[in-house]
Amino acid sequence: MATVTTALSLTVQSTALGTSSGFGSTPADQVVAAITDALATGTGLDQADLYYAPAAYTITTGADQDIDLSSAALNGIGQTVAFVKIKCIVIYNTTVTAGYEIKVGGAPSNPFISWLMASGDGVKVGPDGILLLWNPSLAGYATAAGASDILRINNPNAGSVIVKVFVIGTTA
Repeated sequence: MATVTTALSLTVQSTALGTSSGFGSTPADQVVAAITDALATGTGLDQADLYYAPAAYTITTGADQDIDLSSAALNGIGQTVAFVKIKCIVIYNTTVTAGYEIKVGGAPSNPFISWLMASGDGVKVGPDGILLLWNPSLAGYATAAGASDILRINNPNAGSVIVKVFVIGTTA
């Protein structure tokens, strides 16, 4: 078995400056949200043993990119990609054209939906936007070959989009 370790580090920082009161001071406020977590090698709580990070997908106008999470494709170190639980998904819409959203979810056959509220639901990811799912629990987001293993990315735009995908999960 390969060793797969994962680190999550996310920082969002926002600073707001008000209008000067005329007495030499300008009100300011700063908010910082910093989140860190990690996955060790394995198939349990806070663990993962499989990753998939294909080259970026170019999705043409009106097309779908269906990613079979139990496809038997190979990752960069030669592991067969056959997820049982998903612990992390990152989907990055690298296209910066205004209005070029992608839609994630909604595959009509064998949809991977354990991360959604209901079948048919999905998420819009705007230009230069990121969708991050992180579930280090023992259960993760369940997937099953031939039943619930298709992650769909749809491009409803008038031109092509480039999307980067990174998936981390377990084989059991």
